Amino acid sequence: MSEYPPPLTAQKLTALLSNQEFEVAKRFATGMSHSEIAADMQLSTSTIGTHRDRLLKKLKPWGVTGNARLAILMFQVGAVGGVIRPAPDPVPGAKD
Repeated sequence: MSEYPPPLTAQKLTALLSNQEFEVAKRFATGMSHSEIAADMQLSTSTIGTHRDRLLKKLKPWGVTGNARLAILMFQVGAVGGVIRPAPDPVPGAKD
């Protein structure tokens, strides 16, 4: 039987991730896209993808396998505030 990893706190999370990975995680958690994060951090989208891949690998023991679970974790540990960007307006004429 495998053991579960200890619960993550914001302090443990910042120790586990590099500064860049943590900043990328915060931005993904608020709904930003790869290209928006790249522009905001003045990095290439490729670099953002690399940071995302590395942070997801580090967080996999806690069940973080994608952006949705990453966002949940970031909110749970208090790494990001309670504001999530709204979904974009639907495309006119598109079906629900």
